[in-house]
Amino acid sequence: GNRPQILQTPPPSNMISFPTIKNVLDYTALFNRRRRLLFEMGASRIKAALVSIHPDERIIEGALEHEFPVNERGERLREDGALAAAVKSLADKLDPLHRAQTGLVIAGDDVFTATTPKPQQPKKDWRDAIVWQFAESSLFPLEEAEILWMPIRETALETDRILVSAISNEKLEKVTQLFKEAGRELEIIVPDSIAINCLMQKYQKPLPPAA
Repeated sequence: GNRPQILQTPPPSNMISFPTIKNVLDYTALFNRRRRLLFEMGASRIKAALVSIHPDERIIEGALEHEFPVNERGERLREDGALAAAVKSLADKLDPLHRAQTGLVIAGDDVFTATTPKPQQPKKDWRDAIVWQFAESSLFPLEEAEILWMPIRETALETDRILVSAISNEKLEKVTQLFKEAGRELEIIVPDSIAINCLMQKYQKPLPPAA
């Protein structure tokens, strides 16, 4: 099946071109009115929300969550098939006709996040520059990951930095398979750092220039 898409909001000039994952930009919402069924998975619970897309706003039409039993450390107890069954149950309640685009906000050790000045190299070489710069910082090999970035909103103190986010290919394969077992095609993946930064850029005003 198709690999999921990574949701990205900056204009194309700020994006890395992926050979296997197509980026979905905000302006596609002008033509794509499909609802989005978005999931977030924590240590002990899964949250799901059905979101309708409008030109100037997103409306949450419904939201549910499923909580798992946990051990004394707060970690989810492992049960074969329980995760896929929970995803299917939430999805079928919120989107019984399978009309929504299914997405996942992803976090954890399989997502690497960092901020850095924009590389000095041409944009076509930014991926290699990022892999080299953070080779010893990531918990997984960045050579085996999908990497994307977006500019950080300009302030009086920062004017030339980017937010880098990477997802391991192994994690992409696992979550894609999980949603297949739940009877859903995972079409969109949003790293949590990108989602948070998008909200900040939308609602936060830049700092005034220093006196």
